[in-house]
Amino acid sequence: MGAVGMRKRLLIVLAVLLLLLAGCGSKVYTVSQGGKEFTVDPVNRTVTDGQQTYTYEIGYRATGYDLKITYPDGSCYLWETEKGIGTGGGSLDYDANRYVPGEILRDVLEQGAIEQSADNNKALYFVLKVLLLAFGVFQAVFPEKIWYINRGWAFKDAEPSGLALGVYRAGGVLIGLLALVLFFV
Repeated sequence: MGAVGMRKRLLIVLAVLLLLLAGCGSKVYTVSQGGKEFTVDPVNRTVTDGQQTYTYEIGYRATGYDLKITYPDGSCYLWETEKGIGTGGGSLDYDANRYVPGEILRDVLEQGAIEQSADNNKALYFVLKVLLLAFGVFQAVFPEKIWYINRGWAFKDAEPSGLALGVYRAGGVLIGLLALVLFFV
């Protein structure tokens, strides 16, 4: 198989993976909190209480997350968790009495969006680990194909040296081992 055929197959595989990952998106859902109904849109990262729309950003770490809720007037409520302990506050212009308090919006988000986003990230990382492992195994088993994709295509009737194949094979083994380590970390 030539480089063009291999590239076409690689592009098809990547397109299928992107479509599968696009299907991992979260759905809009409704939460009752404090006597009000809130609609959460995890894709657009918004929470609506029927009158106002609030945007949010979530950043994840290994031991917690950061949450920033932005109100219609531009003020912000901030929350950070680290090993199960949370701290929070607001920007200087944050007024908990003007809009829905940040604590309530945080509780609404904790009922689904934060967990859904974390689950989506876990699914994405799992797919990336599988791809890394597959690439490492492919490179270890077929180093001449990887050599051809990297260097051989540029030369007419070129053949890789035994040393080059050994280096590519060793690289594939290292990549595969790295992927296996990532599965357990």
